[in-house]
This record gives sequence, structure tokens and C-alpha cells, in this order.
Amino acid sequence: MSDTRHGMDRLETPERVDLTVDLAGVGSRTLAFLIDWLLLVAVTVISVLIFASTSPATGTFAVVLVMIVLFVLWWFYFVLFEMAWDGQTPGKRLLGLRVRKVGGYPIGWPEALIRNFLRVLIDLFLFWIPIGLPVMIGTRRSQRIGDLAAGTVVVREGRPGMDQLAGLGVTRDTKTYSAGGLDLSTEEYELIREFLERSPGIDPGSGARIQAELASLIRKRLEARGAMREEWRGIRPEAFLQRVDAFYRGET
Repeated sequence: MSDTRHGMDRLETPERVDLTVDLAGVGSRTLAFLIDWLLLVAVTVISVLIFASTSPATGTFAVVLVMIVLFVLWWFYFVLFEMAWDGQTPGKRLLGLRVRKVGGYPIGWPEALIRNFLRVLIDLFLFWIPIGLPVMIGTRRSQRIGDLAAGTVVVREGRPGMDQLAGLGVTRDTKTYSAGGLDLSTEEYELIREFLERSPGIDPGSGARIQAELASLIRKRLEARGAMREEWRGIRPEAFLQRVDAFYRGET
């Protein structure tokens, strides 16, 4: 399921939970790329200058070394940063952008390698051929060829954690029913289950904020329905969500 309007896109995760994300547009993505490209050029120039100043003394070794550095730099700059910074490069971080799988999950090595090797082959080596920009403009989610091949999108980040919480849909009111003696709707349970499954891949700071907000929301809803269990009062958000999840599934 997908619904795109005003830069927002609703993605259906493998658990069939709608995740609303704020997609990055062509302009912000292009600016982020230009920032990264300028950094690449700057490091390349510095490397060449170092090579030029040391080559008389080191000869062939300096030539080989600078070639290796430039190869790794241009082929793996984006891959290494996106893996180390959870889908961000310096350019994306400055503009508050992040790469995610189409289902909203963090990318892995396969996605990073596919999308960025195609970037090198198409966006850099064939930069003089106008391919990348028309593809991004022509796709509903502003995806370039590498994104289409890897199944990724680039999203905007608002206040850390709050946009992800809103994406989980916790602000929506839902009709409740009793499950295992606990007044919890299917949607509310799916939100808890999705967060617990995805939390290892979320930035710790953002994850803690989302966890606290989600726990607070569920507590208030259970309190309003008179369904809050005494042993759940006063426990930490993570333990609370885990106990609600286990109780809902009949494990306690």
C-alpha cells in the first residue's frame, strides 16, 4: 500500500503495518550529493598533492598507494558512510536525510553496495549523460536507478524520534476489543510488536524517545479503559512494552 502526497509516502511493511515517511525530494537529494561530491573532490586533490610532493622520494610505491586510495574513495565512500551512519553520508546528515529500505527498515550491505555501485557507474562515470535526474523526477518516490535496483528510498528526518513515532501511527484513534483480558486493538498491538522487532536497527537516542512515547501512549489508553495491570505501573518503558506484548500473546 502506498499513498504519496506532498512528499509523504505510506509504505506497508512486511508485518502489514502502514509506515508513513517524509520522502526527500530531488532538490535536497541533489544538494546532499553535491556536498558529498565536493568532499570527494577535496580529498582527491589533497591525495594528489601529497602524491606529487612524495613521489620523487617514494617512486612507484606512492603511485600505487594513491591509486588504491582513490579507488577505495570513489567506489566505497557512500557505501561505508551509509553503513557506519545508518543510511547517512556527510551530505545527507547535514540536510537531515537518510536511506531506508522501501519497507522502512535500515539498509544492509547488499542495498548499500547495489545503490552506490550503480551511482558510480551511472551518476559519476556517465555524469555527462542526463540519466539520473530524469529518472528521479519521473519516479513517484524520487528514486534514482540505484534506488530502484536496491529497493531503497531517501527520507527526511524531523525531530529525532518524533517523526518515526508519528510514522507508526500512534496518533490515530482506534476501536478496541478485549484480547486475552487486555483491551488492546490489533493496530495498537501491531505498533508495539513492530517497534520491538525494529528497535535494534533504530538509532539508540531516537529509539529511546520513541519507546518512551509509545509506552506513554499505551499506558494512557489502558488507564482510560481500566485495563492497566498493577504490576505494570512504575516499570521502565522497555519492560512495559515487552510485558504488554507477552500478555497479549498469552505468554504470561
